Amino acid sequence: MYVQILKKDLKRKRAMNLILLVFIILASMFMSSGVSNINTVTTALDSYFEMADVPDYFAFSENKSSDQDICGTLENASAIDEFRIEEFVSMFQSNITRVGEPLNASNLSQKLVLQSDKDMGINYFLDDESILKSVPKGEIYATRLGKCLSIVPRSLL
Repeated sequence: MYVQILKKDLKRKRAMNLILLVFIILASMFMSSGVSNINTVTTALDSYFEMADVPDYFAFSENKSSDQDICGTLENASAIDEFRIEEFVSMFQSNITRVGEPLNASNLSQKLVLQSDKDMGINYFLDDESILKSVPKGEIYATRLGKCLSIVPRSLL
């Protein structure tokens, strides 16, 4: 009985059923491309993290006096295979001036972290996909901008 009703309905409303079929096909194509894109991105992230040698955990410590305590604890921990220590300089945005004026007085709680290129714990990639090995003296490499910026120390002004 239901099959007969369905057959009659399909014969009468052929145009509407064709439009529904097209929409169903388009929706399934969009879903499959989205799933494919998610799969590509997640597998690419894993391979990128492997190439960049990104650690499983990343921690900052600004307490210089506890540096040796941290090293001793990490060396003696059985769950830790390897650890790396990088030195960095951090400063609040209120400490940075440009032509005698504060850099950005609207948000003084932001911090600027400068890292040396001597002991980089992870690999940083340039635009040409090569690994950043060093930065010329007097310049910094800003990864967000993707450029090398020349910095002139105040003592040279």
